[in-house]
Amino acid sequence: MNGKYLVVVEQTFDNPDPSAVRRVLRSTYVVLKSEPFTNSRDRLQTAASFWSAFGWQVTPGGKASQRVFLPLISDDGQTLVLVGVGAAMKIGRASCRERV
Repeated sequence: MNGKYLVVVEQTFDNPDPSAVRRVLRSTYVVLKSEPFTNSRDRLQTAASFWSAFGWQVTPGGKASQRVFLPLISDDGQTLVLVGVGAAMKIGRASCRERV
């Protein structure tokens, strides 16, 4: 999270039981954008942040889909860097085919 954009990691496991040993089958990285609370009628006063889908997500393919990466998002929300042990993957929004 950089204040404007947040990356949420959605993972699929081979076993739905959270108390059991599980293996990651797939990780999807969804980019969200910070949104102001615009309900003028209720005028909610809160320091909470509100996030909405920014329009793109990434699901690495092959063996990379089973790895867990640390996602880093650029200030403009156009570039996502997935940092893992051994190598990093840089993914730009323009090269992404999946849409939220």
